[in-house]
Amino acid sequence: MYTSMSAALVGIISLMRLRSMQAGQGVGEEFVFIIAAVVGTLIGLAIGLGFGLALFEVLTRAEPTFSVLSIPVTNLVVIVVAGSVAGVMAGLYPAWRAGRLVILDAIATD
Repeated sequence: MYTSMSAALVGIISLMRLRSMQAGQGVGEEFVFIIAAVVGTLIGLAIGLGFGLALFEVLTRAEPTFSVLSIPVTNLVVIVVAGSVAGVMAGLYPAWRAGRLVILDAIATD
C-alpha cells in the first residue's frame, strides 16, 4: 500500500526537478506541481490496487480459502490525500525559488 505512494512520490519529485529546470516558460505553469502531485498519487494508487487485485486472483486460484476481498477505502483516501499533500510540499519550494529568480542573473551564472 505504501509502496505505491513511495513510487508516486519519486515520480513526482523527478517531475518537479524537470519542471524547475524549465521554469518561466508560460503563465500559470508554476502551479503544475499540484496537478502532477494528484495525478501521480492516483496513478500510484491504481498500480498498487492492480497489483493487489492480481495477487488476490493468484492466491484465490492457488488456495480457495482466500474468497473475501477487502479494500480499505478509508486507507485509500488517506493515501491519496497524504500523497497529494507530500507532492505539493515537494513542489512548493522549487516553484517559490523559481518565482524569485531573476532570469538574467540565472543566465549569467550558467
